[in-house]
Amino acid sequence: MFNRRNQEVFDLNQNTPSAPKKEHSFARCIWHGLCAAGGIITFIRNLVANLLFLTIALVLGLAWLLADTAEEKISSLAMGQDQDPAKIESAPVLWLNLDGMLDDMPMADDQISKLYSQLSGSLNSVKRISLQKLVRVLDQASEDPEIKTVVADLSNLQIQSMQAVYRLTKACDDFKEKSGGKKDLIFFSDYFSQAAYLAASHAGEIVLDPMGEVDLHGISMNSLYFGKALERFKLTPYVFRAGTHKSAVEPLLRNDMSPEVKAEYAHLANSLWDQAQNLVKAGRPMLKGDLLPNAEEYLKLLRQEHGDFAYTALSRGLCDTLMTGDDLVARFAAIYPDAKDPSVPKTIDLDAYSELQKKKKAVNQPKAQIAVIYGIGEISSFTENRRSFSPDNILALLDNITEDKHNKGVLFYLDSGGGEVMASEEIRRAFMKLKQKGLKTAVYMADMTASGAYWIATAADKIYASPSALTGSIGVFAATVGADRLLNEYGVTQDGVNTSPFAQSALAKPLPKETSELISLQISNTYDRFLSLVEKSRGLKASDKENFAEGRVFTAQDAKKIGLVDEIGSFQNALDGLEAQCGLKKDESVWKSYTVPVSSSLDWLPQFLLTNFQGYLPAALKTALFQSNKLSPSQRKSLIFATEPLKPEL
Repeated sequence: MFNRRNQEVFDLNQNTPSAPKKEHSFARCIWHGLCAAGGIITFIRNLVANLLFLTIALVLGLAWLLADTAEEKISSLAMGQDQDPAKIESAPVLWLNLDGMLDDMPMADDQISKLYSQLSGSLNSVKRISLQKLVRVLDQASEDPEIKTVVADLSNLQIQSMQAVYRLTKACDDFKEKSGGKKDLIFFSDYFSQAAYLAASHAGEIVLDPMGEVDLHGISMNSLYFGKALERFKLTPYVFRAGTHKSAVEPLLRNDMSPEVKAEYAHLANSLWDQAQNLVKAGRPMLKGDLLPNAEEYLKLLRQEHGDFAYTALSRGLCDTLMTGDDLVARFAAIYPDAKDPSVPKTIDLDAYSELQKKKKAVNQPKAQIAVIYGIGEISSFTENRRSFSPDNILALLDNITEDKHNKGVLFYLDSGGGEVMASEEIRRAFMKLKQKGLKTAVYMADMTASGAYWIATAADKIYASPSALTGSIGVFAATVGADRLLNEYGVTQDGVNTSPFAQSALAKPLPKETSELISLQISNTYDRFLSLVEKSRGLKASDKENFAEGRVFTAQDAKKIGLVDEIGSFQNALDGLEAQCGLKKDESVWKSYTVPVSSSLDWLPQFLLTNFQGYLPAALKTALFQSNKLSPSQRKSLIFATEPLKPEL
């Protein structure tokens, strides 16, 4: 006997192969050729990935070997500079090239985290600029006798929150007050986005490129609606909610915004725009008319200037000077020429100046300290990275905070529309435990602290809110889309036996009514729990839920009147208030930000590769690297959301 594979090669009865065997041999040749080609491609792909990995490792290794100390070299790499940080010299002009995204959440202090951020920013073309660092540097420069002028280039600055705008304008006001008006504070851009202009409005001088523009357009709160589309494709939305104003589910049910939600959002948008306009007028009293005239009037102004946006901005008092970036460089080169190149001014940048100030300032162990942690973005049980607003990240930070006996209080900085209820509850419980350890707690609401984020805020001793904060949205929902009608139309049906209707996975069948009622009961129970938390923490009555709950969203001012917020003010106001809560005198403590570091080991390297090069990695390597971050199926729970996703767009 012999197997068929042998027959394809050998003929035991004849001396020469038959015709069919030639065909089989030809097919095998093609198959082997394709296999060989596939092997070569796989080899090349693996080789490229391995070379990439080794190149990065080699760069870090060389930096480690060539440095006077490894820490200094990594610090130099993290700053994006070639010079040794120990040899940085001061300069009369602090030139801030704010090219990137202004980030409310500071990065961890360790050098690996800084290097990771620098490399990621270079590869993704979007660098994260720490708002905390920028504010601190402006404060230091205001009283530094060696700094004569501060110039900030906002041409490529991205600002996504009003909170960042408020903190930057406050830093500008403090700079002018502390310097006694003796130092120039100039903000330049070849194009001011609306958010960037609001942030620049309190500078001493605003310079715009003659070909530039101040892009003022107001505030938008819009969403896409899929009601007709779902019906056209015979998809059935299953929505379960508690709260009459829960706008998060409307896109699945409607073709437009409901009148109730539209009226609510109109009030929110108009209130925020009034704040923005008042902010600019406070910084630029010379502004003529409204910040943004009505459309007809604005077009008339542009026609008068023949469509010259820059000159229109100048004539309206939005800016002080029209000048190119090169002319601005020449202007200060004439006053503070660099010894090596007199055509440019002698300057120092943001990172270098920050490092220089760290070396000048003596580090003393504080007697009392206020810890600040950050919850930004959607609340999720899945920890994707160090920025994730997840129980894993927050609980790790709280453990670090309780270990330091200098910490007397914790301020939770929140900017989130909510997310998973279970994750929100896990974070709330951990935050509550801080009180048992003798720590005072407070929450600061930045742009938004709604739904699941407000769920967490109920654990705080006191709630402070930014003037621009939106909050509330106390409601719960769950939603999914059924495809049974679509599948049935194309001949796909479902049948079988189940010991209970709850055991059935309704793919090509409608959702069983029993399952629908089960989810409804779960949503209702979760909503009652939410109301109970608010009732106990804020002294409001659940019977009056139509006044503070039902999914309604409030401005900070309205929320304070209702009782959802204690005080409205700046981030510094919240820090001062918590200091008083702790029984400390004003300025008796210092505050310290706690953020999750990338890693103190080489775990950060796979994370860096996955974030920036996963498209180039072989599947096997990608799977191996991702394995530790994957949740097992047993950990995945059906999710109930408390979220308000629609956020005002600047």
